[in-house]
Amino acid sequence: MSADNGIYILKTLALNGSWEYRVKHLQDVGSYRWDYLMKNADDAEYGPGGYTDDTTWHIFNAKRMWTGCLVYDNPFDADIAAGNQHREIGYTEYGISEICIPECWYSSKILADDAVKQLRLSIAFISGELDPKRWSSHMDILMDTRISNFTTYMLQRIETKLPQAPVLLVNTRPQQH
Repeated sequence: MSADNGIYILKTLALNGSWEYRVKHLQDVGSYRWDYLMKNADDAEYGPGGYTDDTTWHIFNAKRMWTGCLVYDNPFDADIAAGNQHREIGYTEYGISEICIPECWYSSKILADDAVKQLRLSIAFISGELDPKRWSSHMDILMDTRISNFTTYMLQRIETKLPQAPVLLVNTRPQQH
């Protein structure tokens, strides 16, 4: 049986234009490249979704996967941390690897993209486009408080610009069958 795990160093752009690094032991790391909303007729088992080269999806998913990690400002400290984690775990199928996403973790553009993606995922789930069997894989995205707060703020701004627009309240919890 495959462990499908490794110690992964995530390399992203910092606000000042340099690089920053996060280190974490992960399984199924390739899912950072998944676009949950892509129309994928070839794979009916998983419904919508597929691998993408869109780095805004990469950073969106990476934020969930590397949440809570220490941020290193140089690769040497990240390498040391990765080596320490690997020794603590003992065995990983893929050892230590680096993944580079040339996007900034905290830029306002990325936060706005995250909010739009979360909103689109919420709408897709509510409309039935996302398979309820996969609810748990979407739940952490839909309930990301930081993004939810930003989405709420943006919707309030839109509402003030369009005071005649009807307000739609939707329960995003899955229905019990």
